[in-house]
Amino acid sequence: MHKITLTYQADGGRQQWSEHHPLTEVIDLIFSGIETIDLAPLQYCRKLRHLLLGGNVLISIDLDPLQHCKNLQYITFDGNHLAKLNLGPLQHCTKLQYLWLSGNQLQRLDLGPLQHCKNLQNLHLDYNQLKKLDLDPLQHCAKLRHLLLNGNPLKKLDISPLFACTKLQTLLLGEKVVLTAHTDLQGTAKIPKALRALVAKDKIKWRPSS
Repeated sequence: MHKITLTYQADGGRQQWSEHHPLTEVIDLIFSGIETIDLAPLQYCRKLRHLLLGGNVLISIDLDPLQHCKNLQYITFDGNHLAKLNLGPLQHCTKLQYLWLSGNQLQRLDLGPLQHCKNLQNLHLDYNQLKKLDLDPLQHCAKLRHLLLNGNPLKKLDISPLFACTKLQTLLLGEKVVLTAHTDLQGTAKIPKALRALVAKDKIKWRPSS
């Protein structure tokens, strides 16, 4: 079986290659100085479970080839320079459990595709430049345990969708963000652990459901 070759530029534009067996389950290219990378060959890696690209200097990346990687569970792009990212292809990665986008420069992010990722447990969006974020898609992620949003210039955030994430244990936020939620959720029988203190300490501004 022929190997697949990932081509990328690193260290000031120098072209490099990384060869992998099509049946590989882990591709680890963290801290490789990668500036650009073509993920197209990954469409042939149908057993890929872990894609690790953290600690590089990526400004943009096309995730389209990942729609063919149905077994992906763990993706890291933390510590890059991504200002925008289309998560659309990840709607096909229904086994995804961990998505780490911390420490980038993301100014906006559509979480819509993640509503199809029913197994998502960890979503790290901390230390970006997000001023607004719609959490509505996350109400479909019943297994979500850890959501990190601290280090963003968020001023207001509707956390109503998170009441459906009954296994949520960790929610990290900036100190100045104003939290809102629908009033009909005040009587929720099973409040996620991560939200109990917010409710108890009256940190949520309740508003009528539209």
